Amino acid sequence: MSKYSTPSERFYTSEPIGYVENTIRQRLVEMINEIIKEEGLPFERADVDVEKKLPDGQSRRFPDIVIWKSVRIKPVCHIELKDPTQGWTPYDWELINDAQAKANLPPTSPFFATWNVNELVLWKTYEEATSWEEKRKSRYEFVKIKDLREMDDPEIQKKIKEGLRKFLKELVEFLEGKKELPTLPIDEFFIYSLRNIVDASYYPIALEVRKKSKEDKEFRERLIEWFVSQGWNAPIIDDIEPFEKVARQFLYLLLNKVMFYNTLRRNFPSLEPIKLEEGIEDGELLKKELQKYFDEAEKTTKDFEAIFGFDFLERVPIPKSIVPSLRSFINGFSKYDFSKLGYKDVGHIFDRLIPDEERHKLGQYFTNPDVVDIINTFCIKSPNAKIADFGCGAGTFLVRAYARIKYLSPYRSHKEIVKQLIGVDISKFAAHLTMINLAARDLSTIENPIVICKDFFDIKVSKFKEWKEFMKILAEGIGKENIKVEVPDELDAVVGNPPYTRQEELDAYVENYKEKLQQTLKEDWGEDIKLSKRAGIYAYFFIHGLRFLKNGGRFGYITSNAWLDVDYGKHLQEFFLKHCKIVAIIETKERVFPDADINTVITILEKCGDENERNNNLVKFVKIKVPLKELIPDDEKERFKFLEDFVKKVENAKEL
Repeated sequence: MSKYSTPSERFYTSEPIGYVENTIRQRLVEMINEIIKEEGLPFERADVDVEKKLPDGQSRRFPDIVIWKSVRIKPVCHIELKDPTQGWTPYDWELINDAQAKANLPPTSPFFATWNVNELVLWKTYEEATSWEEKRKSRYEFVKIKDLREMDDPEIQKKIKEGLRKFLKELVEFLEGKKELPTLPIDEFFIYSLRNIVDASYYPIALEVRKKSKEDKEFRERLIEWFVSQGWNAPIIDDIEPFEKVARQFLYLLLNKVMFYNTLRRNFPSLEPIKLEEGIEDGELLKKELQKYFDEAEKTTKDFEAIFGFDFLERVPIPKSIVPSLRSFINGFSKYDFSKLGYKDVGHIFDRLIPDEERHKLGQYFTNPDVVDIINTFCIKSPNAKIADFGCGAGTFLVRAYARIKYLSPYRSHKEIVKQLIGVDISKFAAHLTMINLAARDLSTIENPIVICKDFFDIKVSKFKEWKEFMKILAEGIGKENIKVEVPDELDAVVGNPPYTRQEELDAYVENYKEKLQQTLKEDWGEDIKLSKRAGIYAYFFIHGLRFLKNGGRFGYITSNAWLDVDYGKHLQEFFLKHCKIVAIIETKERVFPDADINTVITILEKCGDENERNNNLVKFVKIKVPLKELIPDDEKERFKFLEDFVKKVENAKEL
């Protein structure tokens, strides 16, 4: 068995022979020329490094690749090629400008392209558009290589050649006027460009994180703590995948900050555009300079510490090799006038920055909205409801709670709704995503959502009406000494998808954590709460969370179904029967957790202090046999109407 986790890792770390951009450029031109002959395309050939002189007759520019209709007389397309392993993307502003400048030199070319091997973007050279974002363009995705030596892989070569074949055939159609370059909505352009810089930069960062964890004991200890706090197992040095997760989270966090900073400039014109100087070649210096802008945003807005604040994830090292490309991308991105974007467009960018396939991998942060809306419809009965998610992840439950309240009370303002929602998460990444996703519901007004970056079990309430410690933590969480927020005496609803981590996994890396959890429950309820030794942390979320709920309030979680087991869940079942009515237990076909071995159920509880009511309650067991997406409408109004009817049927059912 290979000692390397992936082919890319072997290429990246061990081979004595490496490739540079020039080597790959020649190979790609050979592929292009092969396709021209095979398909009989109306191009003479493609060349590399063609010299083009500037009007002064002295200065020279060299397009990486030129596709000719007639050699030296009529170019069709100039292509600028960049090495993806150095963090370059086809959406880089400097690269686009350079490519068009070369295409404009005589003999001029009607099209130009920017390409980093993995993805090519074709542009029209002459177009009356004010910015690159608005120009017509066509995207071509080829592969996702992390090292140029992967070009030796026959399967990679095949995919690139297939992609080039499609590109060249369409280029003929564009040239002959049979087809027009498509328009790409501006928000889609930003989504693709942001995703691309993540794809181009994460692997070098992952290798750097692993290297630092080998060499720096303190960093490794902090890294392990961070992994456990996410509900993940501690990373193994020989496995690159966990370090890739860290790198991608770091990049999403960084880019979200840059995006949010630029969005704030619409409302706060005194905030300067981000401009990182050419002399910045070191990753730590780049982060330091960026943080100056973020600190100024906090100071100017007097808000958003949860978004711009600094924690362990920002200690992730940026390798020197990708600093120029990252600096160039951020500078170019920040030149755009975000006032031209509609608020819905900006919200759409935040919503879709992280691709669906990655949301599945980050299952503890992102929960299927269909599952979320079922839980919220059971639990949120009034537009005045005060709602909390104590392990809020990316904020899906709170964002959909926002939509639910808006459905129940269409004219309720953004400012009013965000005051009804409380999010808590130990993860800075999660708190950051929640804060942004809630703020993005209405960017026409600046309102700081209540999101606390703390361990939920550090938030203790000895009595429902004593929120002093909670208020203190809230103030610390969003960076204020004093804060005026109408925090409810008790909550109307607690919803969420708590972490799945087993006790033994926590105890292995966090000393005495089990004792901390048990002590918290004892303080909550004035008695020792027994739980199975194998109980996951979600069981503690149930019991601690119920302490915040008012009598008659609803509690809805999607969790492992293990608590239904007679042995494993006996004590939790007894606790529920002592304090709640179990409204419904719902099983769906959806796999909520990335681990396919974990079966899940939706549990709906209603806190009830009346023993007779609890004893006379009929528990509804529901099994939904079709995928939720086939059952629940997409339209917002139809969606909630359908779900309300569904909830009524379940609640009013008298027999199986």
